Amino acid sequence: MSLSNKYCWESDPAHAWLCVDLGEVFKAGIAHKVSHYSFVDASRGLAYLEEDRDAGLFLNAIGWVDTRQLEIPDNYTDRSSPIRGLPRFVNLLSEEGK
Repeated sequence: MSLSNKYCWESDPAHAWLCVDLGEVFKAGIAHKVSHYSFVDASRGLAYLEEDRDAGLFLNAIGWVDTRQLEIPDNYTDRSSPIRGLPRFVNLLSEEGK
């Protein structure tokens, strides 16, 4: 199944993040489970879910159990990704709770 028109991987030499619409994270019901290693670009409405836990959590929540069958493009940089400079997803939740 190709999800190339909906999601993409953003990766650098050390890590990768699944880029998804921020609203989808909340709709999937996993926002409160997202780790400290995921980021958010609220101005663009995007969440960057870290590859080791949060991306799988999201994909499972939307019904994709066998992620090996998914075709998701990868935007790779050989430098440190600018995603690392974005606010942490958990900070977004703490802002909402104020």
